[in-house]
Amino acid sequence: MANSTASWIAQASAAPAFGGLAPDDLARLLAPATTLQLPRARAVFTRGEPASSVYLVLSGTVCISTLAVSGKRITVEIFQCYDLFGEIAAIDGGVRTADATAMEPVQLLGMPATTFRSVLADSAPLANALLRLATARLRHTYALLEDASLRSVELRLAKQVLYLLKLGTIGEVRVRLQARMHQDELADLLGITTRSVINVLNKWRAEALVSFDGRMAQLTILDMGRFRELAQQ
Repeated sequence: MANSTASWIAQASAAPAFGGLAPDDLARLLAPATTLQLPRARAVFTRGEPASSVYLVLSGTVCISTLAVSGKRITVEIFQCYDLFGEIAAIDGGVRTADATAMEPVQLLGMPATTFRSVLADSAPLANALLRLATARLRHTYALLEDASLRSVELRLAKQVLYLLKLGTIGEVRVRLQARMHQDELADLLGITTRSVINVLNKWRAEALVSFDGRMAQLTILDMGRFRELAQQ
C-alpha cells in the first residue's frame, strides 16, 4: 500500500486541486484511496446516490450529465486526466447532483468522502483550490445559460468545442480532441438534437474548418484561427 500511495502522490501532485497541498496532507488524503477501472459507458455514480468517494481521473474521460424534464440528456461537464469530481456531495454530505459515466475506459482514484472532508477542514490550500475550481465551473455554467438565450446553435457548439480543447493536444494549426465524442454526445453538450449537430458539422466540413470521423468519433479542427474567430462572433 505504501508503494501505491507514493505512486498516487506523484500523479495527484499534477492535479490543479492538489497543487498547493502540503505533502503530509496529500499523503493523508491518499492513504486510504483505491483505484477503480471502468469500461466505456459504465456509471461511476448516478444522481441521487449518497456520496462515499471523491474521484481523481488518472486516465480516460468522464462525462457528468443529467436528464432534462423533456427526457433529453444534457452534458454538464467533461473531466479527463488529473481532474477532480464528485466533491460536491462529499463536502455537504448530500446526494449526487448528476450522473457520472465513463466516456471511454477510465482509471480513477477514489478517496473516501470522510477522509476528504477531514483533510479539507485542516487545509487552507485545498479549500482555496476547490473554491477556484468551483468558481471556474460556475462561470462556465453561467456562460452556457447565457449562450443558450443569445447565440445560434453553431456558435454555441463552436464555443463548447473550444472549451473542450483543454482535453486535447494543440498543434500549430490542426487540433484533435482527445475525447472521442459521437454526434449524439456533442448534441448532449448543449441539450440540442443530433440532427442540429450533424447540420453544423456538415457546414464546417464544407468550409474546411473541421474533419469528423464518425467511426472513430473524432473531431479535428483544421484551421484554428478561423475557428476561434467563429466562436467569438
